[in-house]
Amino acid sequence: MGGLGKMKQRSGYGIFWQPHKLVAWYERSLARDRSPLAGQAFDDFPLQERSCYRGVFRFPLIAWPASDSPFAGGAAERDQTNRAARQLFRRLKEPAARADDYLIDDDGNLLDSLDQAQQVFSLLERPEDHEICLLRREHYEISEHTLGFDIGYWGGDHFSLIADSYVVPAWRPPPPQDQSEVKLQLSVLNKRLLFDRVAAARSFLDYYRSKAWAEKERYEGEFQIIQVDHVPAALYL
Repeated sequence: MGGLGKMKQRSGYGIFWQPHKLVAWYERSLARDRSPLAGQAFDDFPLQERSCYRGVFRFPLIAWPASDSPFAGGAAERDQTNRAARQLFRRLKEPAARADDYLIDDDGNLLDSLDQAQQVFSLLERPEDHEICLLRREHYEISEHTLGFDIGYWGGDHFSLIADSYVVPAWRPPPPQDQSEVKLQLSVLNKRLLFDRVAAARSFLDYYRSKAWAEKERYEGEFQIIQVDHVPAALYL
């Protein structure tokens, strides 16, 4: 999961699965089955709430096939489709790049401009299953298009603390004794299941880091607070 990438870009455009596609994948995937707690977590939260998630863990389109995703099914489905879109992605991103660069580069699945994202999006096989989002880190610019703030890896598989704690718990879900506590921590999420404020996201990150069951950072700052902005569908559909 994640990647030790070059940590250079502070913003970029990604092409993400729509939330309903993520939930449908999770319900039929080995990721759910591998965690005995996943099906039990937060049973009093209706599943339709999870289908509202607009964060970063939604299998963004990547230029090169992923080699080692721990989430069986999601990466495989992503890599076997949209070949024309991914070929254009490679040409736009860095014409002379090698496949290995994209497997280690944290910015390998983010495009530099909306124009580039529009071009790639136009070649998707099922555009209705995707949306374009603008991601930012470190320097935030909140606007009417801001969906909220997620926490996780800037690159790699875009692991999200919110997604793994509640939306599609598979890797490090909270154990039963902490579920009420986690639910309280996440009670401030907005209707897109994201934090409205950087301070609230940072508070949850501090809480998460304190838990023995949580995913651990391999280097300081691997978990990033990531602003997610909606790009109006009229601009690319």
